[in-house]
Amino acid sequence: MASINFPSSPTDGQVFSAGDHTWVFSSVGAGGPGAWKLESQFPTGPTGPTGPTGSAGSAGATGPTGLTGPTGPTGPTGATGLVDIEDMNVQVGLQVYR
Repeated sequence: MASINFPSSPTDGQVFSAGDHTWVFSSVGAGGPGAWKLESQFPTGPTGPTGPTGSAGSAGATGPTGLTGPTGPTGPTGATGLVDIEDMNVQVGLQVYR
């Protein structure tokens, strides 16, 4: 069996691999010596097939109202219409001459 040379000054959470083995360093208190914990000893197999698509989630909340945009340009002047006297409130005065 080949020898394994671990890093001499590891940091907490540091990962070290040799061959098919992986270790993670865990410190043991302030200034403690720490230890390497074997995480895996078997090679990783091939990735499995993709699973089925899940159902659709619910609709999210309505977002906030956006800012008011600028006022648009003035439109063209419309055509002159006909005057309907019946629609007008007209008072007619009569003057009688003798």
